Amino acid sequence: MYYLGQAISLIIGYLFGMVETGRILSRMQGLDLENKGSGNTGATNALRVGGKKAGAIVLFGDMLKTGLACLICAVIFRNYAPDVKIFCFFAGIGAILGHNFPFYLGFKGGKGVACTAMLALVIDWPMALTCAAIFFAIAFACGYVSISSLTAITLLGVCFMVRCFGFDMYGMSDTANIELVILTIVMVALTFYGHRTNIKRLMNGTENKFGKKKEISEKEVEA
Repeated sequence: MYYLGQAISLIIGYLFGMVETGRILSRMQGLDLENKGSGNTGATNALRVGGKKAGAIVLFGDMLKTGLACLICAVIFRNYAPDVKIFCFFAGIGAILGHNFPFYLGFKGGKGVACTAMLALVIDWPMALTCAAIFFAIAFACGYVSISSLTAITLLGVCFMVRCFGFDMYGMSDTANIELVILTIVMVALTFYGHRTNIKRLMNGTENKFGKKKEISEKEVEA
């Protein structure tokens, strides 16, 4: 039942992750995010096309769906304490996968940064807030959201593993600790995979800085 519960958590997370907040907002407010800016329905393009309010709504929605998936799994599998965090982690990974690879959109979605941020808050909110501060500091310092995202989430992953094994801060069983490390590696890998085009542009010196308008014809996938 333990491993079945993890599979169920992953499925629940995936189903929640496929709820595209930006797509819903685009239909309700006529923003047409899929044909403007980068052509993506994530928070970054919503901010670019619809302004701060639209960006905030999409960011909140993408975080909320991840939080709800984790909460549901935490309640369903509460009897597995103190390992209940691992079920939340599976739900969070599922939400990221659902957001990044929704089957009804041909497995072409976003980068899952907002989903990852919410997962981090659920697992270890003090560390999540610390990494969020680092994210904003780097973003404002260099102007590249991609660099700040990759750096903050990589640091978050390292901190998860150190706090898990180095200090046993989460108080889980050895099995759950090993699973958490594996899932953390998956989380970081998904972030780098989602930013693969950004990494190429950074290497070529063509990455756009935050606030700089892009050509309408560019159809990249964003957070």
